[in-house]
Amino acid sequence: KLGLLILDEEQRFGVKHKEKLKLLRKNIDALTLTATPIPRTLNLSLLSVRDMSVINTAPNDRLPIHTLIEAFDERIVVEAIRREMAREGQVFFVHNRVQTIIGVAELVHKLVPEARIGIGHGQMHEHELERVMTAFVRKEIDVLVCTTIIGSGIDIPNANTIIVNNADHFGLSELYQLRGRVGRYKHRAFAYLLIPGDRALTEEAQKRLKALEEFSSLGSGFRIAMRDLEIRGSGNILGGEQHGHIAAVGYDTYIELIQETVAEIKGEPIVVRRLPPFEIAVDAYIPEEYVDSDTQKITLYKRIAGVKSVEDVEEMEAELADRFGPVPMPVRRLLEIMRTRALAADLGAKRLSAGKDAVAIEFETGRILSRATKNVLTQHFGGRIEFVWQNEPALRYKLDGESSEESIKAVQRVLKALAEV
Repeated sequence: KLGLLILDEEQRFGVKHKEKLKLLRKNIDALTLTATPIPRTLNLSLLSVRDMSVINTAPNDRLPIHTLIEAFDERIVVEAIRREMAREGQVFFVHNRVQTIIGVAELVHKLVPEARIGIGHGQMHEHELERVMTAFVRKEIDVLVCTTIIGSGIDIPNANTIIVNNADHFGLSELYQLRGRVGRYKHRAFAYLLIPGDRALTEEAQKRLKALEEFSSLGSGFRIAMRDLEIRGSGNILGGEQHGHIAAVGYDTYIELIQETVAEIKGEPIVVRRLPPFEIAVDAYIPEEYVDSDTQKITLYKRIAGVKSVEDVEEMEAELADRFGPVPMPVRRLLEIMRTRALAADLGAKRLSAGKDAVAIEFETGRILSRATKNVLTQHFGGRIEFVWQNEPALRYKLDGESSEESIKAVQRVLKALAEV
């Protein structure tokens, strides 16, 4: 009568493992728990294929972990260990190479001879590993030199400093899990992510480490997972790839296809709304002095590009003013362009363009402007408006030396008049 499957530490399981567990029973409810969802799992939740709940409330008295990214330096190691020992705490030193872990433990002992050192890794005999971990829990060991075997299921309140050697070799989720081994009590915890100082990091490694440093507040696992999704890609809905980018159709198209399929299965109406492009030569951007963080700017550009309605544009404008202050003209132009595209989408416009002499609005082939509509627009705008038929029906509004901002406003006036007909 098995009816519920609870899968903890979901990030450690592959697709085949999870599907095999589900095959134990055909009709079974599955609850998966993780601090850092695999990109594929997170993407399934964002697409409404799976339901998701997020726990944001941290335990009482829990403090954020102070995270530092440093080039490997023996002085940093000594300072970190001695600071923790001075407050009678314990230290994890993560070195994820069994072949060289004894040499690292000897180096730590040489640097801090007064520290009691222990070694723990997955290739040790289980009784020996149990003996070391028991001694660490009993505070008979000050520094545990270990592999990522401590990455989950370890809860030692007295261990509040973790040093990760060669942090650039770890994945974002793995680093987040390791960092979570400390700070499990009311004391301030420290995480030192050490990188080699003699070689350049890959671009992905830099993104991972920067994300971990940026998201150090309590309950930031979801944001870490979102950044991991951006860096590694969402993988495949069907198939075993849990990360990777969709190269065949492009991510946006892929998401739209999935959303349409989900709506079809649920019996919901399929609404495909794409804003028409607007070709216009105008300075529309987010200035450096308005938003100085490149990461924030990229996020804001993506959000602005993703608006679907005039209401979305107004909400975005209000949010920008609230977060960053009065909206400067280049950003205002950007929002006005999106507002114009949203108005045009409501009227079945296919493409907008603005040149020196005129602005043009092209419509889908099926959108025929009636004679009555043309008469109303002509009465409203006089000889400045004309109707043409090239490949699709279109109308042109003649300009008389207007600026780019005035051109945008002119398109909006025509669209609003068309909506009222």
